[in-house]
Amino acid sequence: MSFDICVFHASAAPRNPIDFVEWFNRTTDWELNKEYDNDTVCQPDLKEWYHCMLKHYPAMNGRDCESSRQAYLTSHPEIDGDDAELIVDDMTADYCLTPDLIYAAFNWDFAEDVYKLSRDEAFRLGLGFFDLTDNCVEFSPTESIRLPNEEEKEEENLPLTETVDINTPVEQSHTPKGIERFAFKNQRMYYALFLLPIMVLVAIFRGVRQGIASTDTIDGFLYIIIFSCIFLIAIGLFIMGVIGSHRLKHRTGCYFLNEL
Repeated sequence: MSFDICVFHASAAPRNPIDFVEWFNRTTDWELNKEYDNDTVCQPDLKEWYHCMLKHYPAMNGRDCESSRQAYLTSHPEIDGDDAELIVDDMTADYCLTPDLIYAAFNWDFAEDVYKLSRDEAFRLGLGFFDLTDNCVEFSPTESIRLPNEEEKEEENLPLTETVDINTPVEQSHTPKGIERFAFKNQRMYYALFLLPIMVLVAIFRGVRQGIASTDTIDGFLYIIIFSCIFLIAIGLFIMGVIGSHRLKHRTGCYFLNEL
């Protein structure tokens, strides 16, 4: 696992989090046939930051690999013997150099020291600093933005450049399949909830008439009580039908499926 950071020209990077992500992805879209180890492409302040970091963390590969490793060994005479090369290997970092940004990956074991040194040097030179493990982009010690994490992106789940009005009826040629499935699944139930009360009211009317016409007082009251309960259920079904139809309208933009 590596500890990844980048330093960049604050004037070249957008301040808006979404725009920054697009700019960062575009800048770090590495091309296979292009070299990213040539510091001559860097602007002077980025180049100075790079050579400062090489003194402490030699280049893992590229044109500065051998010279930076030798310079590190020279500045650390205590590192000697058969394990010297292995120790230097642990200290190396992978640098990718561009005109406006340097991306660097370090050994995670040195993350704390790398963070302090690289960030301090970046601010000293007027550069921006981005710690990829924290999603925090700092343009200066007093100016920063926080990028949305993956969970926040999933929660939004809407195009960034398009607004959606759920009250706007859905046109026939653009009805999403999910809405069509929702309508087919629920519309028959809502129709039934509208029709059932009518059927139940007919049954109640007949039952009440039969109860009133009954010579047995107990049977008459029993008929009336039973069908009064059925009447209340019918009212409940009707209300459910009204609520369901409005739910269908809210989800699909229409009350009836043939309007889709």
